[in-house]
Amino acid sequence: MKKGESIVIRRDVIKQMVKEEIKCLELLLEKVQESLKYAPKGKLRVKYCKGYPQYYNRIDGYDKNGTYICKKKKELAYALAQKEYDISVLALATNYKRNLEQFLKIIDIEEESNILAIYENLSNDRKKLVTPYILTDEQFIKAWQNVEYKGNSFSFGTQEIYTEKGERVRSKSEKILADKFYMMNIPYRYEYPLKLKGNRIVYPDFTLLNTRTRKEYYLEHCGLMDEENYFENTLKKLRLYHKNGIYEGDKLLLTYETKNLTIDMKDLENMIARYLK
Repeated sequence: MKKGESIVIRRDVIKQMVKEEIKCLELLLEKVQESLKYAPKGKLRVKYCKGYPQYYNRIDGYDKNGTYICKKKKELAYALAQKEYDISVLALATNYKRNLEQFLKIIDIEEESNILAIYENLSNDRKKLVTPYILTDEQFIKAWQNVEYKGNSFSFGTQEIYTEKGERVRSKSEKILADKFYMMNIPYRYEYPLKLKGNRIVYPDFTLLNTRTRKEYYLEHCGLMDEENYFENTLKKLRLYHKNGIYEGDKLLLTYETKNLTIDMKDLENMIARYLK
């Protein structure tokens, strides 16, 4: 951890993940319980004869051998094996679900020992003397947006286009994107330098921040996809991202445009809702 870097403890994210895990366990338990309704009586015993398995049904717990299951009734062996598997899954999944529910109760308790609250409860004078290890969302966003950097330079004579924030961008489409992010309170950096393998520097059109998860995304606006050279250069850049483990839908977001097809704003809003909210 670098000096001055904030540690992120996202209790809300953890809670959501735990709740989703509990839902999955509930579906699993429902399926297992339904299967057990139709399970036959008894317990499967497997005996090997000349290297081949033979199956027996031990209906009575005191019967160590059980009743032989002939080939015609092999479905019974499948059902008994499934039953034992279901019982084991039921026990472990039930215990797992119980532990997760108990965990949720623990982290739902608003204790005075809440690490974040320790700093928040300090007087203003003391806050000035203390460097917190954990930042609130507001503090984190402010620090993220206030990072100083040098973006990609503009060529002499390039058209000057400015966003609502007063930042210079390279195209009207990028202004539309920047203004949309600004309007929807999506923190962004325009052409923030990204260091890749081999000390190679690229400048994604936008680096975006999901304020809920604090995850960063890189957005590239592909604005001239009907031009052959531009299309080829775009593919090269995407391959460069891929070689560095940056893929579409994970950390890389893309918007497209041609001379006849402008940015689909509804599609952009859906993308924002999915990745950035």
